[in-house]
Amino acid sequence: MEEKALLAEIHAIGSELCYGRVRDTNSFWLADQLTRIGVSVERITCTRDDLDEITSTFRESLNRRPNLILTTGGLGPTPDDLTMEALARLSQQKMILDRTTLEYYSQKRSIPVEELPKNIRQMARTLQGAKCLKNPTGGAPATIVDIEGTTFTILPGPPREVKAIFTHHLKKMFHAQTGRISVHGKIIVSMHESEVSPLIDQILKDHSDIYAKPLVKGYRPSVGLPIEIISFGENRKKCLKKLTKITQDLQILVEEKGRKIIFTHGSRHKRDDR
Repeated sequence: MEEKALLAEIHAIGSELCYGRVRDTNSFWLADQLTRIGVSVERITCTRDDLDEITSTFRESLNRRPNLILTTGGLGPTPDDLTMEALARLSQQKMILDRTTLEYYSQKRSIPVEELPKNIRQMARTLQGAKCLKNPTGGAPATIVDIEGTTFTILPGPPREVKAIFTHHLKKMFHAQTGRISVHGKIIVSMHESEVSPLIDQILKDHSDIYAKPLVKGYRPSVGLPIEIISFGENRKKCLKKLTKITQDLQILVEEKGRKIIFTHGSRHKRDDR
């Protein structure tokens, strides 16, 4: 029997993201990494730097009862870095300063902990009773805390730090909870989206743990329409078996329409930049 999917939501915090001044590459990267280890990302939310708005979006997300909520941004040294304050309000837990992080700042600046500037100390904030994870490449640590049965993972904003924390601390931990992976494949058909989409819908009714979507941007009249397929399973062998089966089923339906699958290639983790 397949393991039950681990459901996740991602929150990107920052007004610069909502205004379109900075690309939200963190959510894109995290969604890909989570999918690879069998986590089902259900929603991605972007929220500006406003305490009420952040708290409200956290509450809305929590009400949907995902297993995981990951956030990025809002842990820096400026007054508009409000993620931890919103989390404290949501959980009704007291904010504290992580001693290990304070000592790191102290050593880095060669000054006593007590003399650290207020804005630097702010980056060491976490919640009482939460687990604090060391940031391998930056200052602000990550915080993991359980709220109403959902695991919140609070990450800083810089992409390099997000990648380092996820790789060093989170990937193995989340993967152990899912017991699944995913394998990506792509096929190309000599059809338009409107023609092939009903065929895909028909096939997906008979296949569980499969995602399939035409990539309209990749359509070339001289080549065809690429279809991205993601298969989830306990191991690579089972994932590949599902990919093979859905490709065969689609091929039959496509050929019944007088068309053909032009090209297929196996599992890849290449993402479509749309």
